[in-house]
Amino acid sequence: MNFDDLDEVLDKLGPIEMWEEDHGKKKRVISHCRERFDLGVPTNGEEAMVTSELLVAKAIMETMEMKSDLEKKRRGAIVEIPEEKWTAMEKAASQFESDVLVNSRERGIGKYIDLSATGMRLKYARFGAEGCDKVVFILHDTGENGESYYGLAKQIQEKGGFTVYCVDFRGHGDSTHSREGQYDVPSFVADIESFIVELDLYAHPVALVGFGLGAIIAAAFAGEHEHLVAGLTLIESHPKCREDAVAFHRFQNVIFGSLREAVTFEIAPIWPDNERRNGKQCIKRMLSKFRKPKGDEVTGVMKLFSQNMAKYEFRIDRKFLFKVPSADEYVRILENVKCHASVYRGEHSEFMDEKDLQDVVSALRRYSKKVIRGKSIPDASHYVFEDQPATLRDYILHSLLISEPDMIVENNASRTPEFLNLKPLPKYATVEDAVRALKPRKIPTEKDVEDALKKLKEECGGNVDCSSDEESEEVKMNRKYSTALANNDSQYFGMVG
Repeated sequence: MNFDDLDEVLDKLGPIEMWEEDHGKKKRVISHCRERFDLGVPTNGEEAMVTSELLVAKAIMETMEMKSDLEKKRRGAIVEIPEEKWTAMEKAASQFESDVLVNSRERGIGKYIDLSATGMRLKYARFGAEGCDKVVFILHDTGENGESYYGLAKQIQEKGGFTVYCVDFRGHGDSTHSREGQYDVPSFVADIESFIVELDLYAHPVALVGFGLGAIIAAAFAGEHEHLVAGLTLIESHPKCREDAVAFHRFQNVIFGSLREAVTFEIAPIWPDNERRNGKQCIKRMLSKFRKPKGDEVTGVMKLFSQNMAKYEFRIDRKFLFKVPSADEYVRILENVKCHASVYRGEHSEFMDEKDLQDVVSALRRYSKKVIRGKSIPDASHYVFEDQPATLRDYILHSLLISEPDMIVENNASRTPEFLNLKPLPKYATVEDAVRALKPRKIPTEKDVEDALKKLKEECGGNVDCSSDEESEEVKMNRKYSTALANNDSQYFGMVG
């Protein structure tokens, strides 16, 4: 949706009295779409696009109907950012852009990988040495991407000595979108499986750090691959979380005319969990979430802020809709986890309270014999990484240190994709078929090749072109002085490698 066409959307909503409620009392929000704006949670990608438009349109209408600043403060509204605050935000974002994002691009950190098992093309970044025994994955939330956590990944790598991977989920960032709308737990887990196989990261158990949506996928992956995950860190995620907070992003089908406009709507108190939102930290991370103008429209940080004609949209599939597990399904996912696990929430988070934290810890402890702990991070809201980035980094590092001994494997010869349930074992109808397929094969001699060609020529009635009798002297000399390996097909060397 473009704000120039907002009137057309507003006409569809009807009078504001139809959906206005009294929101003076603080209560647990089960569905912000339904309770605040009388909108149902979408059931498919098309509905997610429409809901994204209507959420913003209704938020604007509600703000316009508010009579006083007191009412806006009490109920939450879309409030314009004061000039002095925007100047500070702009400066913070400029520093972030130059220090992290630009330098990352110059170093060529961002790479792409085609996953043969799922058909997805994912963007990822690696911080640390290739081939390191201690590997960590940071999995982002809905509406974010791996770039949102480059700074955190770099610090974990430098302070802990880990190699950290930040991956863009399907439908997010610069990864490909699913045309069929396959955005469910099995699909995301399959992407991570294929990613690990493609990069040969299964020789040692890995650690997973997940935010929101990423926490659900991390827990599901750890439950399915007990021998592949050494540690799990879940941040702001629990079985009774608001479905509409994870299923889709409220701005996934909205285009903003300027960065300031986008930030104004992102940190508006009308949305849940925004009462304590840190504007400076928010705008830093928002830069990585946006699909910035391409080509000559932007040539540097300052022009990024002053480009009035630029359009900003979140880097997410407009039809994205994650099939959120039910509360019971999520509990079963947590119960299947057998590795070390840590669960963190913001002390002042309205998204996840202390009881939710204890429920997650209890589910993880039910069948696990490993270290399970839960902590509330002081002076932090739902947006823990924005409010207390240094504290969260230290908490995560502590969790990784607990898991580190389980990452070390003395003999990893048996850690094959088949053994780790990353690839299915080959199946054969009979024992004879298995022996025939798996037994060592005899290397054919020159006579064997000539006999096979002769037999083939006889079967084809003499129509097979066999150049062995008509080789030139030059070809014969090359064969005479070439090694045996030189006579192999080029694909042979790929197989050996």
